[in-house]
Amino acid sequence: MYPTSDGYFQQDNAPCHKAGIFSDWFLEHDNEFTVLKWTPQSPDLNPIEHLWDVVEREIRIMDVQPTNLRPLCDAIMSIWTKLSEECFQQLFESMPRRIEDSEVYEKPWFAGECDRKTAEELLFHANQDGAFMVRKSSRQDTNQPYTLVVYYKGRVYNIPIRLIHMHTRQQYALGREKKGEEYFHSVSHIIENHQKNPLVLIDSKSNSKDSARLRFPVKQPTTSGHHCQASNAF
Repeated sequence: MYPTSDGYFQQDNAPCHKAGIFSDWFLEHDNEFTVLKWTPQSPDLNPIEHLWDVVEREIRIMDVQPTNLRPLCDAIMSIWTKLSEECFQQLFESMPRRIEDSEVYEKPWFAGECDRKTAEELLFHANQDGAFMVRKSSRQDTNQPYTLVVYYKGRVYNIPIRLIHMHTRQQYALGREKKGEEYFHSVSHIIENHQKNPLVLIDSKSNSKDSARLRFPVKQPTTSGHHCQASNAF
């Protein structure tokens, strides 16, 4: 690779990596390697990040923790050589889903790590029937990666978005598992569908049902003191 003029450079495209001093350096050396285009702050798209996570977890459960660089290097090498072929295969097979999920981060309705309490407060403040957002699940469960949050008639509904593992592909479904449920090929597909077709809303306490279309994506404020904004795009 570098410096033989045929290499690739991958970074997470975070704002700090796009500062002038870095951009100028890449322009000066653009004939030496290619800088890959990358979605900002998307480590999920790089399988090596997940392998390092596996290595880190194994190190943390060691009876004797490395206390300096040499034992740490030895531990990393030992764990790395024992990684199973199945581990690599699972990461490889997960890439189509990760690529689809990366598109979610750019959507106006995606609230990222917004917790349940904050999400509900934002929607109550928006106070518009059909206001909604998608946040990462508080459970941090790979089988329930996201939660759809919807405001309707003075209530906020938190609806799990489940990941379904099928034989040759992965699909998404809304709410608890049920017979004859509808599957979607992506989170964006769920949103697009229910912007056109009403979504059934069930109150878990009273078991009453209602329905509403997703109409107003709500953005999480970037700084404290800023209120949410409900877009009129839909």
